[in-house]
Amino acid sequence: MPEDAPGVVVFSGDDDSATMDMREWEMRDLEAMGGRMSLYLLPGRSECRPEDVQRWRRRGHEVSVHPNLVPDAPNPEAMRAKLRQEIAEFKRKWGGDARTVRMHSVAWPGYTEPAEVLEEMGVRMESNFFPLVLFRSRERAPYCRVGAAMPMPFVRPDG
Repeated sequence: MPEDAPGVVVFSGDDDSATMDMREWEMRDLEAMGGRMSLYLLPGRSECRPEDVQRWRRRGHEVSVHPNLVPDAPNPEAMRAKLRQEIAEFKRKWGGDARTVRMHSVAWPGYTEPAEVLEEMGVRMESNFFPLVLFRSRERAPYCRVGAAMPMPFVRPDG
């Protein structure tokens, strides 16, 4: 942790329903407090332009990809192909690396396949730490409302 801090808050958002005005407001508010934001963009759906992303990055914000992976991929290979395609599309459209992702679905077929694609594509952190019960119940997801979770590394079945 930086300077022996007991914790770090990662403020993140995506552009599922946020407007440009909302994104700017969040970023300005965080900047006023010395903070930065991680913003995740949906390839094929985002209204953000490359110049918007460049401006936000110059101001110190992280901008990365929000793959729209719905749990209807018929098999692990189809999910891997869609994940590769969306990360590549993000890089083409907005430039820069996709160092972290927020998936649109935390359910995926296969076991290690998505994590292996993320590694292959240069992603360093996958930020899905909440289940699909978000906004419904905290019973099975005690951290989902407060966004508190500890990052953990992926491991391969062979160690």
